[in-house]
Amino acid sequence: MTRTTDSRPGSTAPANTAGGGASLRVVLAAGLALGLAPAAPGSLGATTARGVLSVGATVLARADIRLASVPEAIEISSADLARGFIDIAEPARLVVRNTSAVGFELEVQPVSPLFTAVEIRGSGADVAFDAAGGAIAQRGRRGAELPVVLGFRFTLAPGLAPGRYPWPLAFSVRPLALTQ
Repeated sequence: MTRTTDSRPGSTAPANTAGGGASLRVVLAAGLALGLAPAAPGSLGATTARGVLSVGATVLARADIRLASVPEAIEISSADLARGFIDIAEPARLVVRNTSAVGFELEVQPVSPLFTAVEIRGSGADVAFDAAGGAIAQRGRRGAELPVVLGFRFTLAPGLAPGRYPWPLAFSVRPLALTQ
């Protein structure tokens, strides 16, 4: 029989062994330590022992995002370049699932050097980021299907030519913790 030990920090319990014997021994040892051994025949009048076992669990908050509809590309005209910005007619529609009662943070990451700044509308408060992107805190929003609809105005980078460009943003989400 091969024996291995549990590698979790602070654990002194043996891990699984071939045939499961060590696991059974740990459970039996724990039961005996708590005074939960079965009564032997003829010992019905023996004293009983009672123990209290507290069990707790921590459920970590989770958040994920689904892109319901996001523009595939941006069509930039000569007029947009002369104006220096473009308003995107089609909003991005995202669906967030978040288990944190505190809320979530929507992270906006640029994926191309198409713009020098972006204004985002529809998140409860208009926000503006430079070309490095940023995050939008949505405090108190928790649920399985949270819709997020965002509009955009991009301040165009110098040196662009008119044409069709791939969508310049990526989105991710993370749950907020109590300390944020």
